[in-house]
Amino acid sequence: MKKIILILFILVSFKSYSCRCANGGLKLNEYSKSADIAFKGKIISEQTIDRFHYYKVRIEKLYKGNLTSELIEIRTLARTSCQFGMGIGEEYFIFASLYSDNTYITGECSGTQLFNTEKELELKQ
Repeated sequence: MKKIILILFILVSFKSYSCRCANGGLKLNEYSKSADIAFKGKIISEQTIDRFHYYKVRIEKLYKGNLTSELIEIRTLARTSCQFGMGIGEEYFIFASLYSDNTYITGECSGTQLFNTEKELELKQ
């Protein structure tokens, strides 16, 4: 009996550490509504410091927000079950929120994902 309880406890523990988005499956225009900025961007560089990945991103098309520079730094969580990594040279839809220290933060649960021409139509609806 003790072994069964121990096995169940281990299985439940593994499940609790997985990352799940409460808002999964939203359309891009819905992610845009909750973001401070929304844009199509190309990843130029990446650096990991402490618990965060910092990405330098070239803005290719702005959908929401008032940005005057064509380059922006975005950060995502690193070393957690909800870490989110982006590839250098890849294009993404990026939905980011302004954090308390005046930096922008994003992740999979904010809607950030690889760019797809067909999905771009969702932002125009």
